[in-house]
Amino acid sequence: MTYTRRQALATISSAGALGLAGCFESGGADGGDGGDGGDGGGGSNSPTDDDSGASPTPKDTVKAAYVYAEPLSDSGFYHRHEVGRQAVTEKFDWLETTKVEDVAASEATDVFNDLVNQGYDIIEGTTFDYGPACVQVGKENPDVYLESVRVSRVEDSPKNVGQYVGNIAEARYLSGVAAGMMTETNTLGFVVAFPIPVLYGEINAMMLGAKSVNPDVTMEVRTINTWFDPTKEQQAAEALISEGADVLADHQSSPAVTRTAANNDVMSVGYADTLADVGGEEYITSCVWNWEPFYEATAMAAKEGRLMDKSRFEFPEQRLNFYGLEKEGILLDEWGPNVPQDVKDEVASTEEAVISGETEIWAGTKWESMNKYERNTTMGEYIDGVQS
Repeated sequence: MTYTRRQALATISSAGALGLAGCFESGGADGGDGGDGGDGGGGSNSPTDDDSGASPTPKDTVKAAYVYAEPLSDSGFYHRHEVGRQAVTEKFDWLETTKVEDVAASEATDVFNDLVNQGYDIIEGTTFDYGPACVQVGKENPDVYLESVRVSRVEDSPKNVGQYVGNIAEARYLSGVAAGMMTETNTLGFVVAFPIPVLYGEINAMMLGAKSVNPDVTMEVRTINTWFDPTKEQQAAEALISEGADVLADHQSSPAVTRTAANNDVMSVGYADTLADVGGEEYITSCVWNWEPFYEATAMAAKEGRLMDKSRFEFPEQRLNFYGLEKEGILLDEWGPNVPQDVKDEVASTEEAVISGETEIWAGTKWESMNKYERNTTMGEYIDGVQS
């Protein structure tokens, strides 16, 4: 079932609900494509975070709504969410789902309220910016579960509001191993949206992976202060190429960096979705979001009557599920056409070592003693060898 923003807002208007819901502007550093723009703020420790102790009440059917900040396309960040929605809809015959596209953060509260009025048990807010709306609607509707893509918890979040995100740093580390082995100039380039903790983590993880196989490698970073501006992304990529970078990576909402690399016969590591068709002969791989395990876990918790149970979360106090390679919350895409076998083999063995714990990505760094939640909400500098 597809439910458009226009239909949602029309329904709200006719019901007079506009007067009941506030509007929120972008949180953190905008967080437009779902990256966590958090500044390290943790969740509330108020009684609203405690479990009631009530016995679970299983449900025969579950209704879940998925809300997207942009119109869907056949590739990209929100396309990956839609892939996840379709997968769980097909897997569970007791699960009814709908999607609402192109919902700005300022419209999210209204749309969420309308979905609540339609009887949805779960509202999946697929971007960081929906966090405040989840909290407002959650406080007013304690029997509905809402969650958004973020690490840091919105202040005063009630127990029916959670977070979820993939630990993309693990995939970045693997991509760094490949990039470090394949670079000929020993210079990597990265186009990044904002200087926020989770993106420092991604860049540092990729550099650590590269340095694990190539101690001479360096990385140049260009920060463009937007999630989506193909022209700025292209210009930043071209600047990095002119400075000698022969492998480019990015965390942006468009494939402009990968396309620019291909047009200049430069290798690339994509972001969010498979970009093999864009990267062409020079494509290495992509760090791909996989939302299916998150959506499966939430749907099953609803079916079993455990949605508000803190113990079901990887980080219970934050009500956060933060899946990495082991739980497949993040994946590497298939290899590009010209990636050598020794690179594939090295990355495969490294992945096994990361999952088993034999390789600790952050060993020897100042963040070694932190857990992944702490790293992704506090990191604010680059490691040696990264220049911005």
